[in-house]
Amino acid sequence: MKDMVVKAGLTGEILVESKACRTDEIGSDMHPGTKRVLRA
Repeated sequence: MKDMVVKAGLTGEILVESKACRTDEIGSDMHPGTKRVLRA
């Protein structure tokens, strides 16, 4: 997500904070459905 914001040049407008629910989620990509909606 952070990479998408940077590439779109929106770092001054969007703050991305990530909190994993479990330690095995650390470093995981975002949910594919969420990614599709944000790219639309």
